[in-house]
Amino acid sequence: FTYNLKNLKRAAIIGDTTGGGAHTVQDTLFDFGSFQIGQRIPSGRAISPITKTNWEGVGVIPDIAVPADKALSTAKLEAIKLLLGKESDEQKKAVLSWAQAGLESELHPYALPAKDFKPYTGAFGPRRIFIEGKKLMYQRESRPKYSMQPMAQDLFAVEGLDYFRLKFERDETGSIVALVGYYDDGRQDRNEKTK
Repeated sequence: FTYNLKNLKRAAIIGDTTGGGAHTVQDTLFDFGSFQIGQRIPSGRAISPITKTNWEGVGVIPDIAVPADKALSTAKLEAIKLLLGKESDEQKKAVLSWAQAGLESELHPYALPAKDFKPYTGAFGPRRIFIEGKKLMYQRESRPKYSMQPMAQDLFAVEGLDYFRLKFERDETGSIVALVGYYDDGRQDRNEKTK
């Protein structure tokens, strides 16, 4: 099925190359009373009218080769990219862009060493960024505090708040001057660094 869809150009195949078993086999068991012998003999093969062959021994080679554990996320990302290229509605684009950034972060995690946390800390209007243990934390006023997960340089997901992300703004010298809260519906609010 996958081989046919690929060669008919009806699907993009994403993941690992398959095992390469294209030929059907016939199982035969010989019973000699005190012992048995079994054999598996190829009894048929599929031939594609497009490729004039099949996938025996080579497998179905994907269009986008990624490890199996990243295949679903990669497929979702590719679908979102296609949808974004065709979408004209700004609200729908914002929702798709949000999902795209999340998947890209999942597939390519951004590492931020703890030694680089300090510049992000401070008060931003009602918001506070601070270090607790080995984590960068976010808290708004007296609400619960949340761990921040880096997605890209100056962009963070907030653990437990899937609809919300934080982006730090820098001035021309590279100093952090503001914090912008981004919401999955396209809304945003900005607070300048107060201390």
